[in-house]
Amino acid sequence: MKATDEGTHEIQEKIDAENREFRTSNINLMFGRLLLEMNEYTKAQSYFHMMLQVLPKSREDLALVYDHIGDLNMRTTNCGAAPIGNYTQALEYYTKVLHCRNDQSNMARIRLNIGAIYSMSNDCEKGLKLCIEVRDIIQQVQLCPYNEIIRYQGIIGDINLIQKDYDTAEHYYIAAFETSKRFLFTDHRLRLHCIKSLTDLYVKRNMKEYAIQFCLDQLSVYEIYLPEIRVNIANLSMKISELFEDSSDQKQDLLLKALRILETSVHLEYVATINLTEQTTAQSTFTTTSETTTSTTTETTTTTSTTVKYSKMMHIMHISIQHRQKISNEKRIIERTLLRRQPRRPRRLQRLRQQLQRRPRQQLQQLQQQQLQLLQQQQLQQQLQQQLQQQLQQQLQQQLQQQRPPQRLSIHNRSTSLKWNLTGVGVAGVSGGGGIAANQLHNPLFIYINANNTLYICDNGNNRVKKWVAGASTGTTVAGDNGGSNGKTAILLDKPTGIDFDLMGYMYITDYNNNRVQRFPPNSNTTTSGTTVAGSSACNSGSTNGLLHQPVDVKIDANYNMFISDMGNKRVVKWAPNATIGSVLIDGSTGGAAQNQISNPYGLILTNDTLNEIYLSDNNQRAVYLWPFGAATATIQYTMANSLQMDHPSQIIQDPYGNLYVADANRKRVLMFCVNATVGNVIVGTGTSSTPTLGDPVGIAFDSDLNLYVSDANLNEVLKYMLL
Repeated sequence: MKATDEGTHEIQEKIDAENREFRTSNINLMFGRLLLEMNEYTKAQSYFHMMLQVLPKSREDLALVYDHIGDLNMRTTNCGAAPIGNYTQALEYYTKVLHCRNDQSNMARIRLNIGAIYSMSNDCEKGLKLCIEVRDIIQQVQLCPYNEIIRYQGIIGDINLIQKDYDTAEHYYIAAFETSKRFLFTDHRLRLHCIKSLTDLYVKRNMKEYAIQFCLDQLSVYEIYLPEIRVNIANLSMKISELFEDSSDQKQDLLLKALRILETSVHLEYVATINLTEQTTAQSTFTTTSETTTSTTTETTTTTSTTVKYSKMMHIMHISIQHRQKISNEKRIIERTLLRRQPRRPRRLQRLRQQLQRRPRQQLQQLQQQQLQLLQQQQLQQQLQQQLQQQLQQQLQQQLQQQRPPQRLSIHNRSTSLKWNLTGVGVAGVSGGGGIAANQLHNPLFIYINANNTLYICDNGNNRVKKWVAGASTGTTVAGDNGGSNGKTAILLDKPTGIDFDLMGYMYITDYNNNRVQRFPPNSNTTTSGTTVAGSSACNSGSTNGLLHQPVDVKIDANYNMFISDMGNKRVVKWAPNATIGSVLIDGSTGGAAQNQISNPYGLILTNDTLNEIYLSDNNQRAVYLWPFGAATATIQYTMANSLQMDHPSQIIQDPYGNLYVADANRKRVLMFCVNATVGNVIVGTGTSSTPTLGDPVGIAFDSDLNLYVSDANLNEVLKYMLL
């Protein structure tokens, strides 16, 4: 195993964000927020309503108070202890926030909260409209709010689940889960929520065995990267136990594991007596006795230890399900610190106001006394803030040491030994039979496979993009004309070449002959209009920064920036979200014919470990480069060991281990460059005994099991090579 600093950038951003929050947050509001996070709902209610009376109507903090009261009502009924959302009250306060001054991130989050309320109320149309507004806001935020992206995707999934559109719901749930794996800590609550949502979806689709295996895989990840007493392990164990029969040993083992963790990590009060037979039918299977068991702190009799253990377990399960306890070590530290230093400012302020009403002549004196008390309170809370900040930084640093991306663990054990079955199986199109029918392709070029193993194909000769679900015999047209007509309208395409998706599920297509990049919303079809996001909507070509000329490939980063291989202009350009012009990152328009100079940029991918360089194939120079932005030459050139050099290298991809793959079209083969190697090997095609013989391999992609897919423009089909 080799340590890696991958992920350091994201974790440092998290630490910086927490520091900014501590420096800029109102201390009084922070105190109320802590009460809310400690589930002290009644105290939090009194505190926030007191803040409403104290703060002037013009204060910017007023929006945050409304926001916190909305959060409070999302968790409680009439501000009581039961965690059943008072959605009507929450909606009222969230609406008030929208009428206050807010930054874009807060506006997105509040709209998501309101959208969640609408979705839970089965008002799917309003919920979906708000989510679309959130997407537009997020694209304008400079620092990408990953939490809001994940919540946006999850709420869209919830809406489609309510409407029983399970395929679309799964698409958004998987997108949210993949985003959480990439940008959030392993034990983040949103990541656990994604796992639970996907599990519920699989159960609804009668895929219980798949749901169990999925959850067990995620539980193994938790157990590798989290301390064994982490509450998220208990929560996931309880979720998995719901999938087993009540009488199964697996269910009992999972509940016992959750019990041990909760007894260690969660402070719960046990009832004096619990009659197991009075629990639910599911609970009664754990014991055959109806004897009442007394659970006290002094009881240690061995004859009743098993019954007491199950009694505690059932009570903890009941309270955990009812209250959704997610108390981690960080919250327990905050709770202890806060209880030692909890101020009594709200009652004092109330008495002061009463005195002012009874004795108006002493108002000035009382105000001075109040200001002094507030100053003392602020000093005390500053001390508390410093303590909390130090503890949070220590915990984040510990997570930085613990967190290791799973895909990096087996690089040296696995990456150099990857092999594929040399017999390719056609999964899309008809071999040698190019055509316009639903089961045919014509000159397929670049391809893309999502987390659900759905294949997207740039059907270049038919001027359309096809979506091919795994195992299907025909495809569905999701962009362009199903009949193959080309054109310059927003609906039509003319020789689509490259394809990519953003975190929101939007599809980006390089419209080669129309000199533009078109964006299509999720679930698009032949009647869906695309939006021109780079180049000219009038399909004009040119070399200025606002135009493109025969773009081939496009890639989207986490901040929705587009990176485009502008082949006709011999350059790579970056196009920011909502921008009207792009910026040139790599310019070969004035270069020569040397091997390390760009000439005909074709396929490209963003590097895994940096944001300032790119992998680039050049089909004129017959090479693949690792090229820093702004540099005149490449830093690395990839070649072959023998004289049979690459000829028309096309689409390039990377696997989770960091290996690089190239579709060497004219040489009729696919090449693999292992990590840190600049000389490649042939894995499929000419030089191997693979069948069928490749004719013009242009596009390549991997599915979730690392099976290799190759689009052959000459055979007019996509072949699948199984990983051995």
